[in-house]
Amino acid sequence: MLIKGKMSRRSYILFAMFLAMLTLLYIIVEIQFRAGTDATKSVHYLNSFNTYNFPPMEITTVLQHLDKRPPNNWTSFLPDNSRRRLITDDIFIPPNKSQKAYLSAIKRLSFKKITPSSLRLEQPYFQPDPNNRFEMLDTEIISPPECSGKTKIVVLILSEPKSTLVRKTIRETWGSVTSGKLWPLTNFKMDIQLLFIVGVPSHSNTKRSISQSTSWDNSQLRSEAVNHNDILQFNSIDSYSNLTRKVILGFKWIDKNCPKIRYVLKADQDIFVNLPLVWHFLLKYGQNNSIYGHMYFSGKVNRGGKWGVSRSVLPIEWFPAYASGTSYAISFDAIGKVLRTYYLFPYVNIEDAFITGIVGSVAKIDRYHVKGFTCWTDAMPDSCELVTDRIYTANGVNVTSMAWIWNDIEQGGGGRC
Repeated sequence: MLIKGKMSRRSYILFAMFLAMLTLLYIIVEIQFRAGTDATKSVHYLNSFNTYNFPPMEITTVLQHLDKRPPNNWTSFLPDNSRRRLITDDIFIPPNKSQKAYLSAIKRLSFKKITPSSLRLEQPYFQPDPNNRFEMLDTEIISPPECSGKTKIVVLILSEPKSTLVRKTIRETWGSVTSGKLWPLTNFKMDIQLLFIVGVPSHSNTKRSISQSTSWDNSQLRSEAVNHNDILQFNSIDSYSNLTRKVILGFKWIDKNCPKIRYVLKADQDIFVNLPLVWHFLLKYGQNNSIYGHMYFSGKVNRGGKWGVSRSVLPIEWFPAYASGTSYAISFDAIGKVLRTYYLFPYVNIEDAFITGIVGSVAKIDRYHVKGFTCWTDAMPDSCELVTDRIYTANGVNVTSMAWIWNDIEQGGGGRC
C-alpha cells in the first residue's frame, strides 16, 4: 500500500508538470499568433493610407510602436502629411464623413428666428435723422486680391498685427481648407476664403485719435500678406474700442471686392470654426437678409468700464436682440443694409450689439439663434464636440489648443469620441 501510495503521488506530480508544459506551450503559440496579427494590422493600417494618397511607411516603424504607450510627440514617427491615425494599444481607423452626415448633424442643432421688441424700437434713438452721417474713411494699407468668383463664404477674422503665430496656426488647422486642402476625413471641397483684418499698433502710453498712429515696422506683416494673400490692414489703431470700425471696414471691403459671395462668417481669432458644419448649414438653411449666431435676447447698456457707453452717445437702457461677436454669420445682402445704415448713428464701440442689434433692427435684418454657435462666456469645449459635430464654433481656443483639436479631428477622435 505504501508503494502504491508513493506511485500515486509521483503520478500526480508528473501530471502537474505535464499540464504546466502544455500551458507554457499554449502561451508561446498565442504570443506568436498575436505578433502575426499585429503585423497584419500594421499592413492594413499602412494600406489604408492609399485611400488618402499618403506616402508609404516602413512596417518596422509602426511595429516598433505597437506595444508602447505613445510619447507626448507620438506623431513624430509619422510623415508630416500622414498624421491621421492613432496608434496606441490597438489601431483606430476613422471612417470618412459624407455631406449627408453633416446634414444629419445639423438637424440635431436647432435654430430659431427671433423678433426684437417692437416697443423698444419705437424709441426716438431708433429713428435717426438721415442727415446725420458718421462715415468711416480709413485708408487701406495692405489689401489682398479680390475674391474668386467661386467663393461662397468669406471668414472675416479680427486679428492684431502682432498675432503672427495665431494666424499661422489658423491657416494650418481649420483655415487650411481655404488654400485648397480638404477637411480631414472628407472628400468634398468648400469655396471659402480667409480674411484677417488688422489695424496698426498704437504708441505705448500715448493717447491718439482712432485714425492716427506713430511710425511702426510693417515689413513682417507685409511679407506675410504677400505670402498668403489674406491680410487686410487699415490705418486705424488696433484696439478694443475700434472693433466696430474694423468690422465695418471689413464689410466695406467685402462688399466691394467679393460681389458673388453668399455669406460672411465673422469670428474672433481665438475661435475654432467647424467649417464643414457651418458650410452645410448656411448653404442648406441660410436665407437672405439674415444673421445667424448665439443671440442675446436682451442686454443692458453699461455706462462704465470696458463695455461702457455714455448716455449722450447711446440714450437707451437696453440693446435690442443681437448676436455674440465671438462668431456669427451674415448674408451678403444684409451687409449692404448694414453699410447703408450704420453711419446714421454716433459711433458705438460695442461691435456686436451695435452692428447686429441696433443697426440690424433699424435695417430690419432677420436674426436667428443657432444652437452650437459659441458666446464669450463659454469655456473651451472638449474636442469631441467638434469631432462629432455637436457645435459650429468653439470659444477661448489658444494656438496650442487649436493644434490639439485639429489633431483629434484628423484622427476622427482616435476612438475616444
